Amino acid sequence: MLDKLKCLLGLGISAGAMSAGALDISLLQGSTQLLTHAGNLALTVSAESKGALGDIERSLFSIIAREHKNWLKQFAGGPISDDAVETGQAIDALPDALAKAQLSLQDVVDARGDGATFADTLIERLDKESLFRTSQHAANVLQALLSGLFHEARSSARLQPLFTSLQFDAMHKRFDQVDAGQRAILDALHTNYGVPIENLRPIFEAVKHDFPEGNFQSALDEAVAALIEQGKQPVDVGNSGADIVRILELVREKLKKADVDGAVGLLREERQSRALDSARLAREEAKILKTAYRWQEALDAYQDAARLDPTRPGDHYECGDIHTHRGDLEGAKAALEAGKSCAENNGLERDIGAAFDRLGDLAIARGDLEVAQQSLQYALDTAEGLVKSDPGNAQWQRDLSVSHNKIGNLAIARGDLETAKKAYQDALGIRDRLAKSDPGNAGWQRDLSVSHERIGDLAVKRGDPEVAEEAYQDALDIMVRLAKSDLGNAGWQRDLSVSHNKIGELAVARDDLEAAQRAFQDALDIADRLAKSDPGNAGWQRDLSVSHNKIGDLAVARGDLEAAQEPFQASLNIRDRLAKSDPGNAGWQRDLSVSHNKIGDLAVARGDLEAAKRTFKDALDIADQLARSDPGNAEWQRDLIISYVKLSQVEQNAVGRLQQALEIAERLMGEGRLAPRDHWMVDDLKQRVATTSQPS
Repeated sequence: MLDKLKCLLGLGISAGAMSAGALDISLLQGSTQLLTHAGNLALTVSAESKGALGDIERSLFSIIAREHKNWLKQFAGGPISDDAVETGQAIDALPDALAKAQLSLQDVVDARGDGATFADTLIERLDKESLFRTSQHAANVLQALLSGLFHEARSSARLQPLFTSLQFDAMHKRFDQVDAGQRAILDALHTNYGVPIENLRPIFEAVKHDFPEGNFQSALDEAVAALIEQGKQPVDVGNSGADIVRILELVREKLKKADVDGAVGLLREERQSRALDSARLAREEAKILKTAYRWQEALDAYQDAARLDPTRPGDHYECGDIHTHRGDLEGAKAALEAGKSCAENNGLERDIGAAFDRLGDLAIARGDLEVAQQSLQYALDTAEGLVKSDPGNAQWQRDLSVSHNKIGNLAIARGDLETAKKAYQDALGIRDRLAKSDPGNAGWQRDLSVSHERIGDLAVKRGDPEVAEEAYQDALDIMVRLAKSDLGNAGWQRDLSVSHNKIGELAVARDDLEAAQRAFQDALDIADRLAKSDPGNAGWQRDLSVSHNKIGDLAVARGDLEAAQEPFQASLNIRDRLAKSDPGNAGWQRDLSVSHNKIGDLAVARGDLEAAKRTFKDALDIADQLARSDPGNAEWQRDLIISYVKLSQVEQNAVGRLQQALEIAERLMGEGRLAPRDHWMVDDLKQRVATTSQPS
C-alpha cells in the first residue's frame, strides 16, 4: 500500500512549493521545472538544489507513511476505515487515476493549496467508469489523503526550511496573470473544441514564443483547429505494415484532442523501438510539431527523417522552409543543397527542378541575381521537359507556370521588361487554361489572380495604366471571391491585401485620393490582423510595413506631412528589426533604405536639414552596398540614383551628387536597362546639374 502512496510525492512538493514562495514558469530552462510525468508532478531542479529536493521527498514519504491513516479519519468526507477493502482498492487505483488526470502545477495553483478542491478537480478529469466517480467511499479516500497531504506540506515546520532552500520565485503572480486573460482563451478553446485544458497548455507555451500575449487567441485557435484537422485525416497505408498503421491511427486520435505531447510521445517511442518505417514516423512527428509552432523540434524531426530515408528530398525542403521562416538564409541554403543532392542521387527529375527553383528564390533574397538566373532557368528547363513528356499532367503544367513567373520577376529586377512580358504572358496562358478547365479549383483560381497581378505590375513599369488597371481589377475580383469563401485562409487574406494596395496605387496615379484611401486602408486592416496573428512571420511583418508606407505616401499626397510621420516611422521600425535579424537578406536591407528616404523627405519638408542628411546618408550607405554587390541589378542601381538626388538637397556638394546620379542613369539608358517609366530621369538630371550652383 505504501508503494502506491509514493505517487503523492510530487503533489506534496507542489503544495509545499506554493507556501514556500513560488515557481516562475518563465524560468523553466532546466533550472526549475515542474512537469507532468506518469501522473506525478515531478520537480526537476538545479544541481545545487537536488540535495534539498531529496530531503523533501524522504521527509514527505515519512510523513505519508506515518500520517495517512490519521488523514483518513481527520479529513474524510464520510466514515472511512483504513483497513476496509474499499479503502485498499481506492489506494491501489490512485496511481492510475493521477496518470489519467494529467495534473499540472496550474491545477495546484487553481486549488489554492486546498486538497479537497484539488481532489474535486482530479475526479472531474476521470472517466465516468472510474472507481473514484462510481464509489463515494473511494472519493472520500482521495479527498482525505489529498487534504491531509496538502495541509502537511503547507504547514509542516520540518518541511518549510527545505522548501525555502529551493528558492522558488513568483509562481502566484505568474499564474494569476494567466488567469486574468490567457486562461480565458484556453477555457474558450476548451469549450469550442472539447479539448482538455491540459492539452492546450503545451501549445500555449510554444506559441507565446512567436506571439505577443495580446494575440494568443487567433494563433491558438488556428493551431488547435489545424491539429484537430490532422487528426481527422485518414492514414495513408502505403507500404507500411498493420502495426505502423495502427500507431498512426492512435496518433490521429491524440490529435483530435490536440494532444501534441501524447501524439509525439507515441511516435518517438515507436521510432526508438524499430528501424523500419522510422522515417515515416519522424515525418509525422515533424508535421505535428510544425503545426504546434515548435520549430526547433520540427526541424530536428525532419532532419531525422532525411537521415533515415535518403530517398526523400522533400524532408530537406521542409527544413529549408523552417530556416527561411526563422530568417536563417544560410541554414535554408544548406538544407536546399542537401535536398538537391538527394534528388540527383535518386534520379528524381521534378524534385531536382524544385530544388533549383527554391535555390533561385533564396539567391534573389540574398541579392545574387546571377546565381538566381542560373537556378531558375534550370528549373524552367526541367519543367518544360516534364510537360512535353506528359502534356496532360495538370500539376506539371502548373509547375511550368510558376517557373515562367519567376523568370519574369527576375527579368524585371534586371531591367529586361521584354523578357518579363513574354514570361508573364506564358504563365497567364497556362493558368487561364487550368482555371477554365476546373472553375472549382481554388488553387488554380488563386494562381490566375497572381498572373493578372504580374501583368499589371509590368504594365505600370511600361507606363500603361489602362492595362494595369484592368489586370489589377481582374486579380482583385478573384481574390475577393476566394477570401469570402474561406475567411480563415490567411494566405488568401494576404493576397487580398496586396490587391487592394495595387488598386490604391493606380488611384493615386490618376489623382483619385479618396479611392486610394479606401483601398490602402482595406489593405492595412488585413495586413495588421495577419501581422498580429503571427509576429514571427517575417513576410507578414514586411507586408505591414508596406501598408504603413502606402498610408504615409497618401498623407504626403494630401499635403498632410504631420499625418505621414507616424506610418512612415512604424514602417521604419519594422524594417529595422527585420534587417537586423538577418543582415544577409538583401530585400530587407533595400526596404530599410527606402524607409530612411521617406523619413528624410519629411525632415526636409519641415526644414530639419541635419536630420534629413543623417537619414539620407543611412539610405545611401545601404543602397551603395547593394549596388556594389550586384551591378547587374537595375532596381538597385535606380535606388542609388534616388539616394544621390536626395542627398543633393541637403549637402553643399549638390552638383557632385547629381553628377553621380546622372552617370548611372545614362549608363542604364545606354545598356537598355532603364525602365521606360524612368527615361525622364536622364533629361531631368542634366537640367539639375546645369542649374545647380557649384559650392563656393
